[in-house]
Amino acid sequence: MFEVTGAITEEIGCFSKPGVYHLESAEGELLVIALYGVGNIACWTIGVCQVNEGVPIPEWPVMYSMHDSGYSPLLTLEVPDDTRLVMDGDDEDDDR
Repeated sequence: MFEVTGAITEEIGCFSKPGVYHLESAEGELLVIALYGVGNIACWTIGVCQVNEGVPIPEWPVMYSMHDSGYSPLLTLEVPDDTRLVMDGDDEDDDR
């Protein structure tokens, strides 16, 4: 299970394909991507990337640690109060 907790709470199942969350604020936007079981490793992989070429990643404080489960990395982002989770079907600019 790939989840966002805090002021924004959401979770998606993504065991057979990468899970992607698109976070957006007035300061910028980025994608958080999770993937389970890379190669023969039965663990989670998590990271961030740009939403498109030439779009910078916001300089939000980031911390990695281990989840209590022992096989899941925990990514903590400190995001601005106006950050929203862009979901499929939301109105987005065609430029991205």
